[in-house]
Amino acid sequence: MKRVITAALALSLLSGTAAVAQSAERQERQDARAERRTERADRQERREDRPAAAPNRTIREQRERVQENREQVRERREGVQERRQTLQEQRQRLQEAQAAGEDVTEQRERLRERRDRVQEQSQRVREQREQVQQQRERLQDRVERRDDRRDWNRNYRPGDGRQLRDRDRGRSWYDASRWRHSYYASQRYRAGAYRYPSGWQLRSWVFGDLMPRGWFTRDYYINSMSYGLPRAPIGTEWVRNHDDALLVDVWTGRVLAVYHNLFW
Repeated sequence: MKRVITAALALSLLSGTAAVAQSAERQERQDARAERRTERADRQERREDRPAAAPNRTIREQRERVQENREQVRERREGVQERRQTLQEQRQRLQEAQAAGEDVTEQRERLRERRDRVQEQSQRVREQREQVQQQRERLQDRVERRDDRRDWNRNYRPGDGRQLRDRDRGRSWYDASRWRHSYYASQRYRAGAYRYPSGWQLRSWVFGDLMPRGWFTRDYYINSMSYGLPRAPIGTEWVRNHDDALLVDVWTGRVLAVYHNLFW
């Protein structure tokens, strides 16, 4: 009998210790969230103290806003996880009470209502995560457009002041707003075997990559008229890379667009 009592006391102490540890961990998370909220409020006050800004936010301000929104979503996700954990603990106590023969009808109804609220909160968090992801994509697109404008404008000569090539005459200037980063060819063309530059093997190139010079010499130029491609702007050329056609800035090697699966 004494052994049974001792074992019961030991189990009680262990469960009490675990509960204290969980409570301490939960308190630490709550303190961390409170600290982040305070920091966010301080940043908001500093922004309000700044002079009135132009209607369009700068890229830095947009980046700060996206970061703050990500922190808010992370805090709300942590809150939802804590509520789920609490629900699990309440469900376990409810099962214990039911096993002991207690009437748990009212408790079960309250638990069901709490579960529905947690599910609604979880859905809102998912929607907020999607919104933040869209904000990040819009910001990245704006950064890329800004970089394109820096690289190409109507007062710029390709190659840091080099004269236009004879083959550039009659071409238009590159306009980043009129070109997508990637296309998928609607018609495929038969081409001969592809020969990789000396010392290189198969690899894929995407928008923004910088190609080594060996990949876009005259041996790899493509006649756009023969393959239904748009005419290359000033200072660029269509270059073949196995099954793809790449629009490349011939002075810098930067990939400006990719036509996928154009050749077979």
